[in-house]
Amino acid sequence: MFAVVPSSSFSYARDVHFLSAVSFFLIVLMLVGCPQGTATEITETPKNRARNVSLRIWEKLDKDISWTPRCEVDDVLRPALGCNLGKEIFRGRLTIDDQRKAYLDIERPIWLQDQAALIKSVRNPRNILDDGGLPPLLLPAGRGRLQGEFENAGQPDEEIRIKVIALELASIRRSWRSRTQAIAKENELVVHLAVDPRAVAIGAGSTRFKITIDIGGEEHLLLEEILQPESRGWQERTISLNRFAGQQGVFQFAAEPAAGVGATLIAPLFGSPVLTAPVADRKPPSVILISIDTLRGDFVGQIRDGRSLTESIDEFGRQGVVFSQAMTTYPSTTASHMSILTGLYPSIHNVIIPGTRVSRKTPIAAEIFAQAGYFTGAVTENAMIARSSGFARGFDFYREEHGTSHQHRLGFIEDTLATATEWIRAHHADPYFFFIHSYQVHSPYFPPPEYDVFTGAPDWLPKPLPAPKLRMLNAYSGEVLYTDAMVGRFLAELEEIGIGDDTVVIITSDHGEEFGVHRTVGHSGLLPESVMHVPLIIRAPNQIPPNRRVDSVVSLVDILPTILELTGQPPLAQSSGTSLMARLNDPALASPRAVYGENRRKTADHISARTDTHRFIRYRRGSRPTAVFATKEDPLEMQELEDPALRSEGEAWIALYESGAKPPPSGDASKTSVPADTAAKLRALGYTD
Repeated sequence: MFAVVPSSSFSYARDVHFLSAVSFFLIVLMLVGCPQGTATEITETPKNRARNVSLRIWEKLDKDISWTPRCEVDDVLRPALGCNLGKEIFRGRLTIDDQRKAYLDIERPIWLQDQAALIKSVRNPRNILDDGGLPPLLLPAGRGRLQGEFENAGQPDEEIRIKVIALELASIRRSWRSRTQAIAKENELVVHLAVDPRAVAIGAGSTRFKITIDIGGEEHLLLEEILQPESRGWQERTISLNRFAGQQGVFQFAAEPAAGVGATLIAPLFGSPVLTAPVADRKPPSVILISIDTLRGDFVGQIRDGRSLTESIDEFGRQGVVFSQAMTTYPSTTASHMSILTGLYPSIHNVIIPGTRVSRKTPIAAEIFAQAGYFTGAVTENAMIARSSGFARGFDFYREEHGTSHQHRLGFIEDTLATATEWIRAHHADPYFFFIHSYQVHSPYFPPPEYDVFTGAPDWLPKPLPAPKLRMLNAYSGEVLYTDAMVGRFLAELEEIGIGDDTVVIITSDHGEEFGVHRTVGHSGLLPESVMHVPLIIRAPNQIPPNRRVDSVVSLVDILPTILELTGQPPLAQSSGTSLMARLNDPALASPRAVYGENRRKTADHISARTDTHRFIRYRRGSRPTAVFATKEDPLEMQELEDPALRSEGEAWIALYESGAKPPPSGDASKTSVPADTAAKLRALGYTD
């Protein structure tokens, strides 16, 4: 509990929402009088009518706010008015007494004088995989010293490192105003209402939400609604603005305690407020990007016991183009996915592990499509796709499937694809960009019993594996079989929804997996083909003929440039990759380049260059000569080539990569932290260093 000596009554404070980060962003709020008028009718947009996003209101407030934080409600993250990150008030060491309690006694910060606040603690703040803290606590408004008592803080006499963050709460009316906006015919305002669940946990009360529009000095009520603390999830509201068409207006979003000012604390959230409009001309192509974590490229189409492991994905490939030599950029989830979403190699985007954040000057896919008027959504399975690294940027809807346990299965592909289906069904008539990520194939491998059917050794193994490793490989094969079935069901549901031939659908992965053929298990060690080769299939019926196959080498950094060309968007100002449309038009075209992968860890500093015919690996500087493998004749890379000319070629390719690998000033990534539940999942997945 927290004690304040002496205490006083509540007074004005900004509302607050906790995200596990140390940065603090101060949002200046305007207080205005209560609106008058009649509420505009709340409508439901016809689902067969294409609409785009003409304005994201949180980017156009009347105060110069460079960034609106994202708040989480029931695992769904949205940019929200009423959301901030809080401010650190203490960082240091505390000693636990024999009652397993730790005590905090500090001067109350000036900015917290007479303010109520939500208190959050984080243990081991120097570790990006933080150990979490205690449940949030209410700090009453007051003055004097701030004295805190943390129960069950650890073992007696243990010294703990701790960070304490305070997030202000309000008990009075709060409001936000937009800049003046032109209202067009058939504009609609779409907003998602919620009460911050963390504030509810410490006693936040019922909240009255009001939205008005000021037209020429006259305020008109658009919405007035009370949400109870027990309200679950984001409540979507769509409001027709037809009666204001052709006029200029200022939107105001306001909230106050339902029982009256000062009656209780409130924590209102106005999530993803946007203006939508009918698509003027032909709807631009939508995009569904599916990443199946840890899916090896050579397991797609692999035959085991007379059946393909990936019958559904194989059929999907026949409907578009299969890139048979697609390579990842890094043998781990964070770096490779950031390459997919930015078109940059890891040495440029510099986001290698959770806890580093991509530069705000580096555009990522969702931001690009949001600026083009697309609706943007994502469903991920958390952990290495950490929001704190910037993966949530640009998304109006960003759901993290945590599951009931971080130790059970870890992949939740059925839930993940169900979320994707629901979102796409609601937006299928609109231009949208939707990203899907699942750990289902990732270790530990626990396929459902009906898919855990493999016992013997596959015929492609170059040598016998020890029984434990063979069991892992067979369980992995079962996960691939199960995942393929779920993807097939999802693709059938998309057809039932009617996504149309103008929708671009991509299936890929971030890296593969090794089972001991190269003496390692997993994917975080060396850079063999089994880890670096990933599937890449693109279906775009209006633009890509069926049954196409491209055998030249390509990279994950090529995905975003290709999507941008397929959807008619301008090319990236900076990109490590290139659009693959030229390959699509001439599948026999040889690749005039190498693609690259690297592994920067405490125990490794390796770089790989891959051409159409060879892989070159430079191991930790000075540890051994650059390795050369003939990937066509030796796809598992079992035999190094002793060819000085080829080795020189590989060293030249790698030198070329390094010469352009230094990140520009805008590419420097900053350090951050990940939430405790994400840290737990990372450990369960095996990422501990």
